[in-house]
Amino acid sequence: MKDKKALTLKTLNKSNVWELQENDIFRLWEAGEKDADLKDNIRHYNDIIKSAFEMEEVLLVVSVFASCVNVASAAPTSLNLTVIFPVPAVILT
Repeated sequence: MKDKKALTLKTLNKSNVWELQENDIFRLWEAGEKDADLKDNIRHYNDIIKSAFEMEEVLLVVSVFASCVNVASAAPTSLNLTVIFPVPAVILT
């Protein structure tokens, strides 16, 4: 019987990606976010995942509202910041 090792993004390849389901991809991605190499290899991991899954980029909009004090007048000031960044989404085909 063949030993099955736990898959990680680093051990993922175009052959074993076919054994995974969508929730497995999300689990691997969450675990991979803790790895410092993720940003350097994100395109490589996406290419492997795209060989078995259809992916689309989704824009995530985060709006932050904070109260702060204007140093010049010591009056309360509001700050509204909106950040938009892409998030990979996996769609099982």
